[in-house]
Amino acid sequence: MRILFLFSAAILFSAFSPAVASPVAVICYHEICAAPRNDMETTPENFEGQLRYLKQHGYRTLSMDQLVAHVRGVHPAPEKSVVLTFDDGYEGVYRYAYPLLKRYGFHAVVFLVTAKVGSKGGKMQHLSWPQVCEMDRSKVVEAAVHCHAKHVKMAQAWDVERSKGQSGQDLIDDLRTARHLLQSNIHHAVNYLAWPYGSYNRELINGARQLGYQALVTTDYGVNPAGTDPDRIKRLRMSSRYDTPQRFASKLDAYRMQPAGRAEGGRSRHHSPAHVHSATVPRRSV
Repeated sequence: MRILFLFSAAILFSAFSPAVASPVAVICYHEICAAPRNDMETTPENFEGQLRYLKQHGYRTLSMDQLVAHVRGVHPAPEKSVVLTFDDGYEGVYRYAYPLLKRYGFHAVVFLVTAKVGSKGGKMQHLSWPQVCEMDRSKVVEAAVHCHAKHVKMAQAWDVERSKGQSGQDLIDDLRTARHLLQSNIHHAVNYLAWPYGSYNRELINGARQLGYQALVTTDYGVNPAGTDPDRIKRLRMSSRYDTPQRFASKLDAYRMQPAGRAEGGRSRHHSPAHVHSATVPRRSV
């Protein structure tokens, strides 16, 4: 009888106890174009194949608000949840990603270099303000901040300025300008920032928080279980032309199977090795 009672109690406990939330993968893209020129670009065909994989295998996409609720433990995300992000704000997000996201019923985030919005100079075309506003209003591609004009490795720039006796305040001011400009164009609060090149330090985190940013996205490599520090959201890079749907699937599945709280450390897989400048706050050069 005692064994039967314990077995029944175990069944009841498992039925009514909350499910353990799976880690959320935040996927990092840059540009989508027909003829990729570097490892920051992928083709529309590759991107659509990745979306098709997500759709066919029951994945859902989260907004930044939903991701932050998950990492704070307020509303843990369901299994097979991902966040799709684009850095820099290139025109291919509107031309290719936006219609594909609508077709598959998915959501994404674009982190903008606001000084470049509307810029037609150079080889890389950036989004226009009408395109940014249209996508943000649609709730398909939400707009957030990368920076205004200082698209640099901010932690290293901070160190250089401090070594010269300067305050580094111009870097914080750049993030303030970006937030104000974006908010004035899309007409609602902007609460999220992705560090340029993934480079940050404690002083920059504190400065961004004082400006009103509620979560900060890095290029530290890994996934985000409930309880992840919202100042250090990790990501997986999938933006290369070599990230075929098959490779995408294997990367994503490998990380989804990680035990909660574990993520890959070590070198970044964007541009250059990770540079660790303190024991507590890693600074990434990505």
